[in-house]
Amino acid sequence: MYLKKLAVLLVAAGAFVAVDASPAIAAPNFKAPFPCGQTWTYDHHSAEVRLALDFIRTDGGATAGTPNLASAAGTAYRYYQAGGAGNYIVIDHGAGWKTYYFHLAAFSVANGAWVAQGQQIGTTGSTGNSSGPHIHYEQLYNGVGQTIHINGVSLAPYPGQYYQKYLTSDNGCTPGGWTSTVDNATADRFSASANWGTSSYSPQRYGADYRFANPQSISDAAWYRFAVPATGNYRVDVWCPALPGYSTAAPHIVVTTGGNQVVNVDQRVNGGQWRSIGTFSLAGGDYNAVAVSRWTSGTGLVIADAIRLTRV
Repeated sequence: MYLKKLAVLLVAAGAFVAVDASPAIAAPNFKAPFPCGQTWTYDHHSAEVRLALDFIRTDGGATAGTPNLASAAGTAYRYYQAGGAGNYIVIDHGAGWKTYYFHLAAFSVANGAWVAQGQQIGTTGSTGNSSGPHIHYEQLYNGVGQTIHINGVSLAPYPGQYYQKYLTSDNGCTPGGWTSTVDNATADRFSASANWGTSSYSPQRYGADYRFANPQSISDAAWYRFAVPATGNYRVDVWCPALPGYSTAAPHIVVTTGGNQVVNVDQRVNGGQWRSIGTFSLAGGDYNAVAVSRWTSGTGLVIADAIRLTRV
C-alpha cells in the first residue's frame, strides 16, 4: 500500500470518519488532480481516516514528477509533515470546500497564492510516510471528508486496489483538446490473444514494439481500452509501421454510440505517423473503444500498434 495515514489529520482526536456528510452548499466542479489526457488508476485503503483516493499513472508515463493540478480555483497553502503527508498543499475553494494533495516531491506555487483550476501546484512524489510515488487526494466540506466527485460524477464505490478503476483527466484541456494514446504495450489498456505476435522489426513502430497476426476469418481482435471522459465526438488516429508484406485492408473497429463502425486501413503505406480514420460519436466511460481485427479479405500481416483519441 502506498499510503500510511497520519494522526494529525484526524477530524477529531481519535475519530474515524467513514461517512459522506451531505454538503449544504454545492461543490465546485472538481476535476482530476493530474494533467489533461492522462489516465491513472486509483484505490482507497480501508484504514483511511477520510474518504481519500490514491492515484498512480497507467498510461505509460512515469508517476513520479508528474504535475499535480488544482482541481478547482482557490487559495493554496503549503505544509510539511515528516511522519505523514510530507510536502502537501491544501486549496481553500471557499464556502467550506477544500482539497488536499499529499506527498509532493516539490511545490510549484507560493504559500497563500491564488491558483486557477488546472494550474500546476506541485509535482508527484513520495515524501513523508509513503512507500512509493502517488497522488493522495481528498475533498473536504467543513473539515469532513467527502466522497470524491470529478466533473460532478462520484467515483464511488471505491476500489480496494489499483487496476480495477481508471480516470482520464480533462483538467487543463483546451476546449475539444482532450487526447489519450494507447500503445500495444500500455498496461491494462491493450489486450490481444496469443495468436498476435510481437515484433520490433520496423523502425517506424510507436514505442518499443508492435503486434502482428495473420489474416483469418475469426473473431480475434486486438482491443484498445480508453477512459473516454464524456459522450461526444472524437477523432480516431492510428499509428503503425508500413511494409509491403503488411495488410492491404486491416479492419479497424470503432465502438460508437450508434454501433460498431469499421474502417479498413492499408498498412503498406504511410507508416510511422498518425493517420486519421475519421471522427466518431463515442460514449463516455472506461471500455474497449477501438479494435484491430484479423477478419479481412485483404492480404498481408495485420498490424496493431498505437491508437489515439482526440475530442473535437
